[in-house]
Formats: sequence, C-alpha cells, structure tokens
Amino acid sequence: MKRYLPVLLIMALATGCTSVVYKNNMTVIDAKEAERLLIGTWNGYITHSRAHVIPNTTLQIFQVEKTIEGNWSIALSLNGKWINAAELTINESVIRLEFIEHYANLLIFHDLVLYNDRHLIGRIWYGTRSYTPAEVTFEKISR
Repeated sequence: MKRYLPVLLIMALATGCTSVVYKNNMTVIDAKEAERLLIGTWNGYITHSRAHVIPNTTLQIFQVEKTIEGNWSIALSLNGKWINAAELTINESVIRLEFIEHYANLLIFHDLVLYNDRHLIGRIWYGTRSYTPAEVTFEKISR
C-alpha cells in the first residue's frame, strides 16, 4: 500500500474537485439508516466507452457499522472478489465510498457518493502508470 501512497494522494486531491455531492432532507445519518441505505446488491456500469472494466459490475455490500472511535467500517465485494481497501465516510447526510481493486498490474480507484437513496454515482480511475478517468453508476437492485 505504501508504494501507492503518492497516487492515492493525487487521487484524493483530484476527487475533491470532481465529486458529486448530494444532500437529502435528513440532517444526520445514523448506523441503522446507513445499513438500510447501503447493504444489498448494486448493479453498475461504466459510461466511458474506452474503460477496460466489465460493463455489468456487481457490487455487494454485506456490512456497515460505526466503530467505537466514531469511524465507519464496510465489508464489500466487487464481482465476487472481496475488497480489502475500502473506506466509508459519512458526514451529516453525505455518504461517500472509496475503494481500490486490482487485476495483475491494473489498478482501479473508485470514488462513489450515494445519490437519491438508490444510486451510487461517481468516478473511477484506471491504469498502470497513468490513470484515465471514467464515470460509473451503481443502482441498488436488492436488499
């Protein structure tokens, strides 16, 4: 993970400018509400035609919980493969999910925000040395 730190820092700076932010009518999201909104199966697709990613991507979120320290933890898999490096951030009424997947030397960074309680929308960056952005949308299909 240390060798990806400079890339992650660049990605974090880039996503700060391009992320979609959606606020609904709720002021604070608690653990039960986060579970209700996130746990389930999500079907996704890439809107960039040159992305070398499977067009019908399945994201499964199994567990969402708030730790004693006040941080959030999440257990998820993408196309049946467990994702170890996932970060969930919930600020007031904004839910943001970030994770990294890799296939051999190809890295794919995901930065998603919950939109309208049934969609995770955002951007991915993929590549080996230079990273190409694409837009991604996941729609919740089951609980």
